[in-house]
Amino acid sequence: MRFLYFFSTLALAGIAARPLLNTGECSVQALNGVNRISATFRCQVAAIGAYLSEKMETIKLVRAPDTHMLGCIAYSVHDHMHLKNTGIIVRRGECSFQQKLAHVAATGATLMILINSDNTLISLSSLEYEKMNAAALSIAHNDGEMLVSMITDQNDVELKVEKMSFMMQARIRLRYLMDINAPVVYVGEFYNVIEHFEPVVGTLDDLLALIAAEEYKFRKAFQSNVSLTEVRDFFSSSAQYLSKWTFANEATLYATIAAAVLQIQLWNENSIPRSHRNRSHLLTAAQSLMESGYYSHGASLLRQFVNPIETQTDLSVLCLFLFLKFLQGDLITAFSDASLCKNLNIDPGISSLRVAQNTFNRLIQLKRSNHDKMCLKFLTRPDNDTNIALICCDAEDPARANTGLISHQFSSPFTNELFHSSVLMGVFLDELGSFQQSLSFFKIAARICQIHEITLELRQLLAIPIVFSSQAKMNNFFMNLLTKVHTFSHNLLREQNTREMMVSSVDEDIFRVIKTYSRVRPEYAAYLDYTITPSTMFIGYQGQDVLPLQKAIYKLRSIAYPSLLSSFDPHKNNLVRSDYDPKRRRVAFISSWFRSHSVGKLLLGVIQNLDRSKFQIFIYHCVHFLYDADDMTAAFNRAADIFENLPSRQDAAVQLLRQAQLDIVIFPELGMDEWTVLLSHHRVAPIQCVFWGHPITTGNPHIDYFISSEHFVSRKFDDPIEKTTSNQLSEYRRAAFSEQIVLFRGLGTIFTKPKSLTLEANAISRSRLFLPTNRRLYVCPQTLMKLHPAFDEALDRILNRDHKATIVLIASETQFVWMEQLRRRFRQRFGRNHRRVLFLRTLPFDDYQALLTHADVVLDPFPFGGGVTTLDVLHLGIPVVTLPTAQSIVHLAAGFLRYMNASDCIAHSLDEYVQLAVHFATDHQEIRQRLLRHRSDIYQDDSTIEDWNKFLATVAPRIV
Repeated sequence: MRFLYFFSTLALAGIAARPLLNTGECSVQALNGVNRISATFRCQVAAIGAYLSEKMETIKLVRAPDTHMLGCIAYSVHDHMHLKNTGIIVRRGECSFQQKLAHVAATGATLMILINSDNTLISLSSLEYEKMNAAALSIAHNDGEMLVSMITDQNDVELKVEKMSFMMQARIRLRYLMDINAPVVYVGEFYNVIEHFEPVVGTLDDLLALIAAEEYKFRKAFQSNVSLTEVRDFFSSSAQYLSKWTFANEATLYATIAAAVLQIQLWNENSIPRSHRNRSHLLTAAQSLMESGYYSHGASLLRQFVNPIETQTDLSVLCLFLFLKFLQGDLITAFSDASLCKNLNIDPGISSLRVAQNTFNRLIQLKRSNHDKMCLKFLTRPDNDTNIALICCDAEDPARANTGLISHQFSSPFTNELFHSSVLMGVFLDELGSFQQSLSFFKIAARICQIHEITLELRQLLAIPIVFSSQAKMNNFFMNLLTKVHTFSHNLLREQNTREMMVSSVDEDIFRVIKTYSRVRPEYAAYLDYTITPSTMFIGYQGQDVLPLQKAIYKLRSIAYPSLLSSFDPHKNNLVRSDYDPKRRRVAFISSWFRSHSVGKLLLGVIQNLDRSKFQIFIYHCVHFLYDADDMTAAFNRAADIFENLPSRQDAAVQLLRQAQLDIVIFPELGMDEWTVLLSHHRVAPIQCVFWGHPITTGNPHIDYFISSEHFVSRKFDDPIEKTTSNQLSEYRRAAFSEQIVLFRGLGTIFTKPKSLTLEANAISRSRLFLPTNRRLYVCPQTLMKLHPAFDEALDRILNRDHKATIVLIASETQFVWMEQLRRRFRQRFGRNHRRVLFLRTLPFDDYQALLTHADVVLDPFPFGGGVTTLDVLHLGIPVVTLPTAQSIVHLAAGFLRYMNASDCIAHSLDEYVQLAVHFATDHQEIRQRLLRHRSDIYQDDSTIEDWNKFLATVAPRIV
């Protein structure tokens, strides 16, 4: 019997000039009759594969069964019977270490010993992560050949491996991967390691639950040979490495909060006094939690250090704690000790929170009088006493009382700043994804200055979360929203009737507040100083028939804002303009998006090619929020007969438009810009249309036609709307629109041709984008709000069906909260497969093009699919799989694919969607060539201009 012993002499991190792995001595002892043969040689543990057992084990050694012992081909089933639980010796050459180890692991063997081609030790590593159940060692050439010669058919050689700490192996392996710059492999290996600790530490959601409950003790204990300090240090050092890569922020969050919880458990077990506690782990964890939107969790971690204040370090903890309370909308706590933070500029080091950081720092610098403190105290009261509200904001500013607009005075610079900061934070947190906290700030602003109450209450009422945790919660939310809108409208009508009955004998201050409501102009809502996006933009992303809700919202706005009600008489203006040409119809396009934006790309080619002998083209650019222009704006200017910026005050804009004596108005979209949505409440032409730039119904009776394409509809388009269950999606139907739908023969767009693939983009590798090189990439480059819970089922099935699949999504740096909300949903739905969903930051153009070219297939989400992004993808010849039967909006991707002779990318069921996605991910050469051959069809669509010319020449006012 012969034995091979492995004695570990570990390489210490930081000492070597080059990256080192675990190295040691391997000893062979063999009995040949009465003679004992022994040999000692150096060997090195691999950075791939499984970890060596922590227990002393005896392993039978065998040679690889192929002729040259290279291990580059899969072993037969017969070989598997003899190789299970053995250590297989292979030689270097012909294929990668990873391939050799994969073949070894497939047999059920537990160890691979690789003989190098020279007399040095070779580091067994890879830039491609694969989880395998076999460990690996490398040995020098002469030592390996000596070992091979000892193995005969008559004699077994067995290997004994001395026990080695799993933690030590893991730390050195991860440090090695860091040193050789293998971030994708590092993250994969980190997840592999934490599976070892999950029975005690728990999942990320388990850790979050511990922090929320402030129970900093694990329910299970580590094994006796595992030190809490060692595990804490492992997570702490891992967090430092992981934080360098934005694609690894979920792993970073796990590592930082695991280190923090372990730190608190150590303090509690060892009774460490407060003054001797190092706060660094908790501060790091609080910052990670804050970046992901877990503000209350971050505050819970820091709460134990807030009072009493003992040192300057405590002051930094206190100020971060107060900032976290500010993010939650708890202004009383946030400002309680804020004066101590005046000289300590709060900087959480998180770019996505820069707006909030600057706002908080600005507020704490202001002096607060007793009057201001009374105003703050009022904000926490449950009642809504108008007299008390006047403490913060007076309803009339005498200097502006006769301007015809609502006006007000704040009681102090602090209350002025607090109001505008609260509105800003409401907008900022809403766009960040912190929905409930956003509502808290809007509520605060409405209470500070009740003259803005109606606009801010509607902003709260119509706010919609961007990410829902489940489809059931989404359905309940929208069911309740419709009820709330109807109730709010009813209450408003009742209040207005009450006001009309009131006389001036009521309390003067109250009357001054009441009478201003009739002058409220929605375009001057305070929140529109900070955003162009209406809170209702995300209606339509849920896969439901939104017509009842859209109609109810139109009615609500009309009741709340009397300024939106104006009569239109096309014959009233008898003044004939000097530029009037009776032979040409006057057609106006009105939008904020005549720039490098999806809407601009869709319509520039159309406007440039319209028949000018029949039409005089007006372009009215809405510049109330986006003042700057770009090259595409200039192109629109050149394409128009008249190009004009609209005034920001809507009554002036309406007057200007009506004086233009327009025949037809085209809104390229209605839903992405609140100012334009409000403008559409006024009729400024006998015929008003909306294009599919935002492809849902408006519910607005002043919009007559919705311009679409016959390529974007299914055979069921004219069928009645079916009643759906809570888990079904409504399919796109004509009956779901208040407008009359016009179906063009073409696509309706002369799409602005995307830039060609640049040389720079073509040279960008997967590794540079932090993409795995040994996986199939299923890319969904859409905005995160399109990732519906129903779409999760498709992703889940793809991950289960294709074990080489990686789902790639894109999020901007301001969407970390959205991203974590989606990840939490994925964790609950996909289990450990969620780790194969990769989020990348919004990329520069070259990197973005490179990502698309590296995609094996692109997934069109449902129920709200892609539009312009899909055209960008198809231009590069990348196959897009779509499921129009699950889409409740115009079937854009399906229409584009039909137009490009690629209908085989269109699925008719969820099963087929998954089947097509996996098929094209593994076999996409033919479809790519076909898409490249037909991509010019979209940019040379003569039928589109014929459609537009015919429609604009013949369309008549709609008779309802």
